[in-house]
Amino acid sequence: MLSLPKKSYLINTMSTKHILSTIKPKDKNFSAADAVNAVHEWLVEDFALRRNCRQPSGSNQRYTRCTCMTFLAEEENRRTSLFVAEYLVRYAGMTREVKRDLLYEWAKVASLVQSIDPNNDTPYMLPGIPVADGQFMICRNALLNLLSEGRKSWKTAMKGPTFIHGGVGKTGVESGRGKNNLEVYESLTIFFNELKHEAAPFATRLIRDETGRTTRDDNPDEVVLAPHLSKHQCYAQWCYLRGWKVQKKSSALTTYNSLSDFTPRPYDDDEDIPLWPDGAERMKVISWPTFFRFWKKKYSYIKIRKRGADTCTDCQVLCHEFRTRQARIDRRRQATGRTLRQDDDDGDSSESEDSTLSVSTTELDEEEVEEEVELMADTVRRARKHVSDYQIQRKYARSTIDLGRSDITNLLPSLLRRKVLTIDMGQNLCLPNFEAEQPGDTFYLSPLTVLLFGVVDNAVSAADRKDRMNAYIWREDQGDRGANNIASCLLMDLKRRGWFNSPNFSELTYIADNCGGQNKNKIVVRFLMWLVEIKLFPRIRLLFLVKGHTKNAADRMFNLLKLSYHNKDIFTYEQLYETLNTNQYVDVFKMLPCHFHDHRKWQDTVYKTPAGGEFNTTHVFSISAPNYSIQGSNRQQVTTTTLLKQDNNESIVRYDNLLPTTRSRKAQRMNPEERARKIANMEEELVQLVPTGLKPIKQVELYSKWRPLLPEEFRDTMCPKPSEEVINLIKERNKEKRRTSTKQKKLKTAKEISDKNSEKPSSNDN
Repeated sequence: MLSLPKKSYLINTMSTKHILSTIKPKDKNFSAADAVNAVHEWLVEDFALRRNCRQPSGSNQRYTRCTCMTFLAEEENRRTSLFVAEYLVRYAGMTREVKRDLLYEWAKVASLVQSIDPNNDTPYMLPGIPVADGQFMICRNALLNLLSEGRKSWKTAMKGPTFIHGGVGKTGVESGRGKNNLEVYESLTIFFNELKHEAAPFATRLIRDETGRTTRDDNPDEVVLAPHLSKHQCYAQWCYLRGWKVQKKSSALTTYNSLSDFTPRPYDDDEDIPLWPDGAERMKVISWPTFFRFWKKKYSYIKIRKRGADTCTDCQVLCHEFRTRQARIDRRRQATGRTLRQDDDDGDSSESEDSTLSVSTTELDEEEVEEEVELMADTVRRARKHVSDYQIQRKYARSTIDLGRSDITNLLPSLLRRKVLTIDMGQNLCLPNFEAEQPGDTFYLSPLTVLLFGVVDNAVSAADRKDRMNAYIWREDQGDRGANNIASCLLMDLKRRGWFNSPNFSELTYIADNCGGQNKNKIVVRFLMWLVEIKLFPRIRLLFLVKGHTKNAADRMFNLLKLSYHNKDIFTYEQLYETLNTNQYVDVFKMLPCHFHDHRKWQDTVYKTPAGGEFNTTHVFSISAPNYSIQGSNRQQVTTTTLLKQDNNESIVRYDNLLPTTRSRKAQRMNPEERARKIANMEEELVQLVPTGLKPIKQVELYSKWRPLLPEEFRDTMCPKPSEEVINLIKERNKEKRRTSTKQKKLKTAKEISDKNSEKPSSNDN
């Protein structure tokens, strides 16, 4: 036997935290391989080097003279230590009951070994070793320290595998404390049942329920409360009904004082209808954690809708139609039922005049009910189509993104990968920006607007799962936010991605919202047709999400882009560019006036205008090369100038050929060679858009009102002095407004005096 080490050595080698306490198998980022390596390193470099075994937790944890674990530090036993590490990682993910049963089995085997050899001090099997041949046997202290178990858990396990604690499964009124709170739990049950009546179903969810289009994530028993409520407010309301006002230690952290510090509810005898008169008995209340556990256990289906959850406008309109028509049908059916019961009670007087009137009224009510039922059926049809369209488009967008990501996961060459991009216009940015310290007057001022357009690359690797966005910004004096600007940004984005420099043999998909001003218009559609004609891609699809259900990846990336923007004071355009470009997943590019071109003017010379009428209801546009296979289409009808349109991915395909004809007014009908040259020289023939410039009133406002708020070194850059012509123009406009306002006030005053004089009685009347 080795002698005990020195006390200082014991203190230095004693770990403050067991390695198994840091292993969380249920964590979404958990890696079994990394955990095994960490445990193996701990076994060899920490646990085995202690040499002497230590008593388990729950005792004085002194070191003993046993050295049964030292073999793990030996080089020839590294493979054995690796088996032990793998078993410890599995053991960390087991439930408490399974661990207790395993400890009991270990004790049974050890008792059998000691019955054969009573002098054996190491009768326990080493965890992770399949066969106990006597080579690797350890003591109980070593076993418990390996498994991070203490005296109490060992003592509990020795009671047998079927041992169940007396308090297990007994909650609420079944437990000892719960019996004293029986009246309190009954009060909570009544409170939560009444709380259900305050719930209003989410409009989109109600439409899905009424049309039978619920998803697998929808809970049919779920009750959703209004977003202005909170669980803490419900707790305070329940305590107030019981006669107490809650007291908080911190409103920000929502921590409460003890129940004894709650103040009594004041009496309201002075009110017309007193709700808490003098003499009302104050009843017992429970703490906030107990209230929350009761809610979570008994009424987990009662939830509070998030404040940021937007509601589709169409769903909201249909929701009100459902409620209104259903209420009318119920009222008229009840009225019809009362009339029929009155007729039965009249008996022999059925032939009287009142009875005849009652029968005619009943027939009229039945006709009105039938009319309401027909209107209700029409509302259901419209709602079913709306829900079906947005669910199909959502599913189509997700499947397209998954296919693009699978190409990267499967290591396909870049020229064969499917590309998926999401495009959207972001909320306007402002310059100057006083988000850190907002002067009060700036709330009423009009700043310089900076426009933002984003293109998100959704086809990322499955391991990364992080979208990347190219953001394009420009000032309002440099360009507008029309379709020509969006087409110019798309052209710039394709160039920056390098897709003009290499061939692409797969398809490109754009996912966008349903905004007609920027994304869903003939300019963007014909621009994509030009990309197919120059053979940049054999097929391009433009997929629009249904109005009201257009949340996409670009919206999430815009929030990441503005994290720094919302916490800083920004004075210049360059500072804004540097602030937005700090996020690692967003690349910001400044668009200049020379980058914006008039695509519409050029497109009108080579393409017809897409057929109207059904353009707004179309959510899938496709342009393909003739030799590219398209599911559900006739290849003979498809050319590079054929626009394929669908209301959704599962609807029929409509064809619209945009090749000019002799009847076209703007587009020119050209021979194939001439047309090919014109298509190839598109960028050279594009005409640059004229910058819109700042409005005179904004130039003056930036100089006169914003300039004093900026640091002196940024004033000339951000708020220069306008020309004298602009200043005089605004002065004349303001003078004209004042003159017009004064004239209107005089006319109004004269009219009021005239009306008063006309109301006075004349002397002749007397």
